[in-house]
Amino acid sequence: MRDELLRQGYAWVGAVRRRRRRARRHRGPARLGPARYGSLVHPGDACAYDIFSQPGQALRAPNGPDPLGGLEIRTLLADGESQ
Repeated sequence: MRDELLRQGYAWVGAVRRRRRRARRHRGPARLGPARYGSLVHPGDACAYDIFSQPGQALRAPNGPDPLGGLEIRTLLADGESQ
């Protein structure tokens, strides 16, 4: 879905909210940016809903650099995918 949203001109932000129980191939943050995310420690699945909601909060009210570079947010859609 990410590719289609970007193709249509929408912004897309991804977040991993659950700890992976087994090692498997994925495009997680540590793999995409080892210098930036290599020391990231997931606090556990009990924090999954907080982790899921925080990207939306950060987009609507950035505390520091604007992650969307000034794009106007008209609609914020959250979607999930089951493991």
